[in-house]
Amino acid sequence: MSLVQVIDPSECVGNSLSKINNNFKSLQTAVLNGNGTTSVIATGSTTSRTLQDRFADVVNVKDFGAVGDGVTDDTNAFQAAINYVANLSGGTVQFNDRHVIGNLYVLDYVRLQGPEGLADAYAPTNGGATEGLKRGSLLLNPLNTIRVNNGASVTHCQIINNTLSLPFLNITVATSVIASLASSATAGFAITINGHGASLYNVFILGFNTAIYSSGWDRLKCEYIQGDCYNGIYIQGAYDICYISNCHFWPWLTAYDSWTSVNLPLLTRGGNAYKYDNGGDWCKITNCFSYGYLNGFVVNACNN
Repeated sequence: MSLVQVIDPSECVGNSLSKINNNFKSLQTAVLNGNGTTSVIATGSTTSRTLQDRFADVVNVKDFGAVGDGVTDDTNAFQAAINYVANLSGGTVQFNDRHVIGNLYVLDYVRLQGPEGLADAYAPTNGGATEGLKRGSLLLNPLNTIRVNNGASVTHCQIINNTLSLPFLNITVATSVIASLASSATAGFAITINGHGASLYNVFILGFNTAIYSSGWDRLKCEYIQGDCYNGIYIQGAYDICYISNCHFWPWLTAYDSWTSVNLPLLTRGGNAYKYDNGGDWCKITNCFSYGYLNGFVVNACNN
């Protein structure tokens, strides 16, 4: 075994090199093992680990074959990464680009996480929505859904109906598309809750019949969800507290187009922004907002 300290290559002598960062007074050490693997001791720590071990701390869908070009179907790569982490009893799967996907199962205690810093991802370009051009986008076939299991979560990303071409070409196209979102058979559910204790945080959802659908699952947590769908968040049959907070449903798809001001129906959506239905036991909605929906908040046959 030979000791290798990381440095400018010009200072390398044989198998050993060293560099002391005088500005930060830090020393990083690497050990080249006899089997060809490289171990490192992080600055300030005490124990060396192989690079393979350290890389495994962060699971990215590209390690399982995802392309992220907004064209290639990356469903299988996403599911393989999720399955791998689930077999480790949970953890985080990261993605950073524009990924076309179909049905996904975010298995128990797995977090599917996009890039940080997408709390308000909407930024209109040329007068219209251009969300599908952004990194951290899941371009979902509306006939499919993302199922989120027990204790699993989806965070820091956008989920966009992959059949939409944004911004809309003209007022005729926009009117037709917005009307089509009323059909759950063709516009579908972006996220379907599939277990207790699921959580959704900092997710932006565009162009589905329903953004989030939950039936028969307890303790769902939704925070900083934004979107424009026919319906926003629908919860039924929840008999332990669900928490919905700081969410925002608004006509993002059409509000910034110049011709919307002469066609006010394009600022309206015919569904419910938030609905608790047929069994919501002590469920809470706090600091949430809706605009343009036929019904902003609906509570039906619920307790407390």
